[in-house]
Amino acid sequence: MGSPPVHGVTLSPFLLAKYELSQAEWERVMGSNPSLGFKGKNLPVQFISWVDCRAFCTKTGLLLPSEAQWEYACRAKTTTPFAFGETLTKEQANFNSQGLVEIDSFEPNRYGLYNMHGNVWEWCEDVYDGKFYSKPEASQKDPLCISGSAHRILLRGGRDRYPTPPCSRSAHLNGLAPDARGPYLGFRPSRPSPF
Repeated sequence: MGSPPVHGVTLSPFLLAKYELSQAEWERVMGSNPSLGFKGKNLPVQFISWVDCRAFCTKTGLLLPSEAQWEYACRAKTTTPFAFGETLTKEQANFNSQGLVEIDSFEPNRYGLYNMHGNVWEWCEDVYDGKFYSKPEASQKDPLCISGSAHRILLRGGRDRYPTPPCSRSAHLNGLAPDARGPYLGFRPSRPSPF
């Protein structure tokens, strides 16, 4: 687990939420707030599984982004390890901290997206397969890994308590069981672009 090999992808136009989904947004749709420890309407929802995210998306007509969409949005036309350059500082992202920050904290990347590095790990739609990008289906338009393990991709973006930013890199990914929940698990929804 870690970073896939450098690869090109072709994506259809899509929209990704400007912010991690907030606790207030989750509660408005799902009727309760699963977040523990750090509570706040403008904090990212946490303690949600991939299964929970899919339930939210079913109710709202939104989607979980593919990991290729997530990385494209995070990179925001950069080729560096982070959307802000070769390094990541505590003034740019929430890592090695004592807890979550509000979803509109720090400066956004070039696409106007906030907290793509740090704060909470973000779930993606794909199944985790470390060898996916060496397979022929990975070169198709809108690649989506649908087999390879029992885990789903998450660990996109890093999280608040990690002491160093390598896991916050734009390319870093990892997998976890789809029913796993924890204080570090959140997401941001997506949808196809109407344009």
